[in-house]
Amino acid sequence: MLPMRFADALTWCTTRNIVFTDQRRTRLAFESGHPLAIAVRVPEPALRILALGYVLLTSDDEDEEAFSGGLLWVNAWDIWSESFERVGWRITEGLRGADNPLSLRDAPGQLFGSGEFVDAQALLLQPMLFQWDAHYIPSSGGFFAHVSHHGDLAIVARDRELGDRLFARFEEGEWNPRESPAP
Repeated sequence: MLPMRFADALTWCTTRNIVFTDQRRTRLAFESGHPLAIAVRVPEPALRILALGYVLLTSDDEDEEAFSGGLLWVNAWDIWSESFERVGWRITEGLRGADNPLSLRDAPGQLFGSGEFVDAQALLLQPMLFQWDAHYIPSSGGFFAHVSHHGDLAIVARDRELGDRLFARFEEGEWNPRESPAP
């Protein structure tokens, strides 16, 4: 796991033709093409959230053994009450490791390599569970996902073919996906 400062995460995304579309730098999009977005409601039970994270992380590689890595980029936190947020912060800092000198504020991105599936799943669980805003981009850059503090997950595919495969994958898992405009 490699913590990434904002500028480094931005460069990582730019090399995959993924850019910000707003001045606050919270909304990602592909530089070109006509992406397909899929909306999935983040479930209430924690075990279903864990399962949804697993499906998302294996969507590019089909299974955890083939996981090639990706970037988890937390864009907004401190949305709810301090009594909840501090628990999320503590868990996130613990997962990032005691030897990591950078806080989430200093390095909101976390880059995962192949073989770091469980770490990626554990950290992805935090924005889904605590309803923070975050993006997940697999190493391939074929799609990105936006976890919203409203409890939604939007998955934006680079092209229609991949979008259709992702839609089928989430439909098969009974996640009730629906087509939606890109966030």
